[in-house]
Amino acid sequence: MQISRIILCIAYVASMALTADAMPARMADDDSREIHASTSEGYRLSYALAGTNETSLNLAVRHPDGSLVKNAQVVVTLIDRQGRHRLTRARVENNGYRVDTGPHAAELCRVETEIITGGQLLTDHFLINPTT
Repeated sequence: MQISRIILCIAYVASMALTADAMPARMADDDSREIHASTSEGYRLSYALAGTNETSLNLAVRHPDGSLVKNAQVVVTLIDRQGRHRLTRARVENNGYRVDTGPHAAELCRVETEIITGGQLLTDHFLINPTT
């Protein structure tokens, strides 16, 4: 009995430790496609591609208590498959922040984000899996 509990606990912890890149993309209620979620300094970051042909990257930033961060400075670097960097400041939207990816959304392969909120610097980076 004790060994089965230990095995179940290990399996649970292992499933929680999977990176967000290993999780499949999900469709949200507003026809956006969630592509990454992570935590930085206790803040929850959730990314989604949205719009016709996924022409914008949306980012929701939540405080550790779950409330939406509305007053952050967000800078996003979009990196394409050829290694070209496009640095842009995200605009505030109703449910977070938005960056237009333009017609090159299919070419994106990496996203790097820096967020300043409440005197803290939050950073995140991830690869976009082309099969999701």
